[in-house]
Amino acid sequence: MSFSGQIPFENPDKWQRRYLPHYDAAGIYQVLTYRLRDSLPREVVARLRETHGDNDQARRKAAETYLDAGYGSCVLRKPEVAKMVVDCWRHFHGQRYRVIAYVVMPNHVHLLILTFEGWSIESLVHSWKTWTGRRILEIEGHWPRRSLGAPPSVVGRFAFPPRSEQAHHGGWGSQVFSPFEIDDHEDNPVWQREVWDRFIRDEKHYHAAIAYIHDNPKKAGLVENAEDWPWSSKSHPFPREERET
Repeated sequence: MSFSGQIPFENPDKWQRRYLPHYDAAGIYQVLTYRLRDSLPREVVARLRETHGDNDQARRKAAETYLDAGYGSCVLRKPEVAKMVVDCWRHFHGQRYRVIAYVVMPNHVHLLILTFEGWSIESLVHSWKTWTGRRILEIEGHWPRRSLGAPPSVVGRFAFPPRSEQAHHGGWGSQVFSPFEIDDHEDNPVWQREVWDRFIRDEKHYHAAIAYIHDNPKKAGLVENAEDWPWSSKSHPFPREERET
């Protein structure tokens, strides 16, 4: 699929801020990343802020490296959960947005969409998180939300257990987490509130974003070939015309 979206410019009416700045307009290609609530321990998030300050790009890169190490409950690794997340995106594909590329990783997701008029990124992501969050809680029955420890830092970077050590302890999602009862004061105990978004600047950026999304499972060591990961548009793309009106 070729690049055919608008290229956004600095328009203050289109920027929204919650914890990160978001550019929200129709006809824009957007890369979105959101993660499970227990995928980054609070001490790691604090360390990222301390290490990288206001450098948002550096913080995101470091966070995604940590996510790919497979910490947290990693409930998205379960086929029934991953399929449900993909089916949720599929439901309004062609009506509220167009999904260009996607991947469901064990503790986070990436997708590239083309935005449609009348549907903001905030409203779309909120609906996805709300619906899938409720279904995940139904499937799991409870949610292991708090890490009992984080890996040590080494010269400002993170030290991750080798794959052999992760396998010894049960593999992805097997780090020690403590199950807690759901807090009624939290709006979504499954997903982290924030979404990382980045608009596509040009065709080169567009193709690089697709390649990054598709290569994520291989980069994380989950498969030898990107097309072998079942929860990705590399292996199961959405038809462009699906549900389109």
